[in-house]
Amino acid sequence: MRYRNNDALVCIDDAFHPESIKRIPNRPVKDEAYTVRDVIRMANGRVGLLLHEISNPPLKDEVTGFEFEPSFAARRFAKLDDMPDAEELLEAVNEEVLVEVG
Repeated sequence: MRYRNNDALVCIDDAFHPESIKRIPNRPVKDEAYTVRDVIRMANGRVGLLLHEISNPPLKDEVTGFEFEPSFAARRFAKLDDMPDAEELLEAVNEEVLVEVG
């Protein structure tokens, strides 16, 4: 899947390794919407995403000493445009909430 800046996404996987939880204080939450700030190629060759809604302090690469903002693996997200009937689903959820409250 190809990602571009300003793509609308939803997090589908927010299960992080305990070490990542220690090192990265701000992480995406499953079922929350985000917007791509930048697309980068990670050291392992995979695609990493930086998000407008989340920023983190820089980490230092233990080998090179280079500082970088941690990105999130693209596999953790789905494009909102690719989700079937996303608008319909949102309307149904909003109607259900209104019924429960009202």
